[in-house]
Amino acid sequence: MNSVQEFDSIAIDYDVQFSETEVGRTQRELVWSFLRKALSKSKSALELNCGTGIDARWLAENGFTVLATDISEKMIKVSEEKCANFYEIEFRVSAIQEIKNVSCSRKFDLILSNFGGLNCISPQDFEFFLNQNLLELLNPKGRAVFVIMPKFCLIESIYFLYKMQLSSIFRRNTNHSVRANLNSNTSIGIWYYSPSYIRKKIPKNLKISHLQPVGLFIPPSYLNSLVDKRPRLLFFLKKLESWALKFSFLANYSDHYLIEISQEL
Repeated sequence: MNSVQEFDSIAIDYDVQFSETEVGRTQRELVWSFLRKALSKSKSALELNCGTGIDARWLAENGFTVLATDISEKMIKVSEEKCANFYEIEFRVSAIQEIKNVSCSRKFDLILSNFGGLNCISPQDFEFFLNQNLLELLNPKGRAVFVIMPKFCLIESIYFLYKMQLSSIFRRNTNHSVRANLNSNTSIGIWYYSPSYIRKKIPKNLKISHLQPVGLFIPPSYLNSLVDKRPRLLFFLKKLESWALKFSFLANYSDHYLIEISQEL
């Protein structure tokens, strides 16, 4: 399991490295666009791996009361400073594996984990969360929305092919953890999970109600330099990305995918 110190080390610079980049803003807007349409009647939200509080603040601005959690105390501190004027948000330090200890038996209309937070926990912990915690945390008509990195990313593999880094083309396609750089000095272990994995692991009384790619044409954040200061290229890629949303199977080939899980009623 990844240590708290690794995430603490990137708290101050996380927004500069991802959230405020062209790639970060574009991919996040894809998630928010879905949430606007799908969750207009939802009121309460539990956010896992809230990072620097960007999604928690957006949820509060859109009428949610939010319990936002993260394993990193420094991430939570940044979030609290950023969201000091939002009384609708409660921030708590908690690993995903310990979420039941801070939720206090509450149930939520929305459980959100954005941009790979669930990729930071092992298959054993992820399976336990899906089977033991998810149903207990959801209201009867509630929905979980997870943004997860799959086992293959087409645009990443094309980049590695261009760079002749052939050993990296299928680097995600493993059942073991892969080291991923957070910055020049820190890396963490990442596991990649396909949509079919989620389908197999969720309880029978839960279903996948929506699936879409997030970043099929918009590149991963570490390739932000490819689109930064190239507005025409970014505009074209956004158009392609909007087209790709219609085809759920493309979730298997994107940087991330958005998967919505709801109860069978």
